[in-house]
Amino acid sequence: MMRANFAVWANLLATFLVYFFIQAVKGETNLKWEEWRGCVLVDSLGNDGDSFRIKGPKGEQVVRLYFVDCPEIGDYFEEAPQRIREQASYFGVKRAILFQFAEAAQKFTNQALSHPFAVLTANEDARGITKDGRIFAFVRLWNGKDLGEEILKAGLGRAFGKSAAPPGRSIRDLWAKYDSAEWQARHARTGIWASSRSPLKKSKTKKRNFYETPKISSIPQKEKKPTNYTETPVP
Repeated sequence: MMRANFAVWANLLATFLVYFFIQAVKGETNLKWEEWRGCVLVDSLGNDGDSFRIKGPKGEQVVRLYFVDCPEIGDYFEEAPQRIREQASYFGVKRAILFQFAEAAQKFTNQALSHPFAVLTANEDARGITKDGRIFAFVRLWNGKDLGEEILKAGLGRAFGKSAAPPGRSIRDLWAKYDSAEWQARHARTGIWASSRSPLKKSKTKKRNFYETPKISSIPQKEKKPTNYTETPVP
């Protein structure tokens, strides 16, 4: 009798796990997605290639791109030195080159967001160093292109970070899209990959579901201008 009950519970558990694995792959979760159209970029010292302040239908908000990670623009939060070392190793460049392309990514994003754009978000917490927090999002440009994918094609970032899939898309397919964009830039030695010691070498760094967790207690009340930051006006 006990063996029979154990078998029943084991089968139920297996079914439960398989179901949620399928939902995760498909991106069919309980996330509630919203699309904000007509958003504009807000000039802020905290803006960089993959994280920036926007103004949309719900007011101002800092968004962080899903799936994409750009070089850090400076060591202005507690965990930055470790992140910078890890990024320099991933891209195969020295610290100075990393900062150079961090600024290039910032300028690229500023230019790309010089026209109104759309934000697709499920309002997932992206933490970050801003006092009012950040949320993860996808950004669709005025020409219909995906900002994250364009950053990767330009060789100004890596397919790395928090993943999610809106209705009708799967996380697996989205990783394939962003990985392909990164490797396209690697093979063409575009952007930071032109300075890389090993552009075609696969990194052992875990790329999936990376989550930034800076210590909020270390953040000053006012935005601090980061080291090696060059202010770039919004076009």
